[in-house]
Amino acid sequence: HPLIKEVLEETYGMIVFQEQIMKLCSVVAGFPEEETDTVRRSIMKRKASEAAESLAKARAIKERFVEGSVANGVDAQLADDLYEKILYFSGYGFNKAHAVSYAIDSYYCAWLLTYFEEEWLCAYLEAMSGNDKKRAKAFGEVKALGYRVVPVDINYATKKWTILDGKKFMPSFLSCKGVGESAIDEIVANRPYQNINDLLWDENGKWRHSKFNKRAMEALINIRAFKSMDMVGEGKMFESYKHMHEVVINRNTDIKKWTKRDPERGQNNFREALLETEGIGPWSRREMVENSMKHFGSFNASTLVNEEVQARLAAKQVRCIDEIDGHDVYWFLVSDVKPKLTKNKKPYLLVTATGLDGKNFRMFCWGWDGQTELPLYSLCVAEIKKNDFGYQTSMSKVKLLRI
Repeated sequence: HPLIKEVLEETYGMIVFQEQIMKLCSVVAGFPEEETDTVRRSIMKRKASEAAESLAKARAIKERFVEGSVANGVDAQLADDLYEKILYFSGYGFNKAHAVSYAIDSYYCAWLLTYFEEEWLCAYLEAMSGNDKKRAKAFGEVKALGYRVVPVDINYATKKWTILDGKKFMPSFLSCKGVGESAIDEIVANRPYQNINDLLWDENGKWRHSKFNKRAMEALINIRAFKSMDMVGEGKMFESYKHMHEVVINRNTDIKKWTKRDPERGQNNFREALLETEGIGPWSRREMVENSMKHFGSFNASTLVNEEVQARLAAKQVRCIDEIDGHDVYWFLVSDVKPKLTKNKKPYLLVTATGLDGKNFRMFCWGWDGQTELPLYSLCVAEIKKNDFGYQTSMSKVKLLRI
């Protein structure tokens, strides 16, 4: 039909874009131009969750479209077929500007990944870090390229994700709730921090920081962000991060004290507090997970499985469950356990296994004796396979690791 040909001939040989749908509605079916964009939206943006309502709207528009087309001299069957093609096209169509924009963005990303791999991946991680599912996917992709995401450290983190030597990326301070921009500015201006005096007092014995306050300090202690200072651990100044928290946070008022007569009063109080709190022990695994949830909003497996443990597992050819690709032995953290019964009343466990990337795997653990426990957040190694029912293992093939 001449009216239809008039609209379509300018796009001959290529997809009919959304602009042409609007023209078809206007020129062929006689819709007022101010309504055509509303029609386009109704046709193109149908939600699966509102299928019935969307279909009803599409059918109502069809009646108007066919009636208007017939009024303009178009055969009713031709108008009906045309509208059905429009609906079919709406399942995959893009307008020209949208399609070109996607193509350009794809080319830019491919070029940057090829010639500026570290910088592009770092920006990609930062862009995905606000969404749990996207973050887990991004971590997995970056890991597959030979990179590692390491924990925040007071001497290296900034307001953005940081590229470190050795194919490592570090999240920003801002990923940790409780650490504000003013605190970050003061941290960066005063580092590197090599010892406790650098961290807490100036050369006159006064408290060094003002913006890097107690709240921000507590957040960094809770996420264990002082590895580069090498002062936490067996035989070091603090036996554990829980010990550091007790001295630096719970006794903060005492260790900040300063007078002209006694400028070292705070430091002396600090040394006394160190001795008084010896043997306090480390945080439990549950407490470490709670700290991670509090400050990151998600459970970070690396909080419980440090690099040394990961390296030992890798040396024994035991991969993380994130890398599962078939029947093999994998390690994982237990983030949830539910006792269940089969139809024959045989007990088993439904285990939620978590890997380093934060991805969860639901796994059936058969052959449970009804008594043996898999503690929450424990590190396990198991022989795992996948079949039509999902991930499977048996209790006899699960080993609980003590770390």
